[in-house]
Amino acid sequence: MPDTPRDPPTDGTTDAEGAAGAESETATTRSLAAAAPGESVTAERLGVRLVPEGTPARLREVLAPDETPQYLLEGVMADRVAADGTVRRRMACSGGSVFTLVTDRAVHLVVQYRDRLDVDTLPLATVGGPTVRRAGGETRLAFDAGDERYRVYPSATPGTETDAAAAYLDGQDTVDAGDNDPVSTLERLAGLYERGLLTEEEFAAAKRDLLG
Repeated sequence: MPDTPRDPPTDGTTDAEGAAGAESETATTRSLAAAAPGESVTAERLGVRLVPEGTPARLREVLAPDETPQYLLEGVMADRVAADGTVRRRMACSGGSVFTLVTDRAVHLVVQYRDRLDVDTLPLATVGGPTVRRAGGETRLAFDAGDERYRVYPSATPGTETDAAAAYLDGQDTVDAGDNDPVSTLERLAGLYERGLLTEEEFAAAKRDLLG
């Protein structure tokens, strides 16, 4: 992918200062990508301009200082399922994407529109219960975040990367302090299933993983 043209400085910096700052940002982005275990995280993908109209926005700008990306999944839609079963579906703009940026601190759900990025930041401590489901050639990654269930459809990401991201989230699962107790975990999963936040297949798979 060719380098994206830089926007002219508007803060009073000189061209030389702006170029030096851009080089520093590029070096930082490359370092972040190099440290990520997932092959889906690249400097180009973190640094490319995603908003063609309005204020420039890039995935690297979603990250907090010292936050390290791990996996970057890409598709065109995502669902947020409330505790009452209400589903809110978001679709990216034409030619855009929905990114699931998994880091060492959070899961950032980023929906690309022509004039903005719509970002949900879910602290890693609230994320758990990841499951991957494949049906009809479609892959779906689902996970809990507080009282809600998120479903993302990473159609543009290799299945191995989706599986690795799910495994990473599973290893970081700290939603409930009682998660080390299989009975507590099973009760939590049953509650999610009863509220419709887990499908029967997801609930059965989670039980199998839990009970061995």
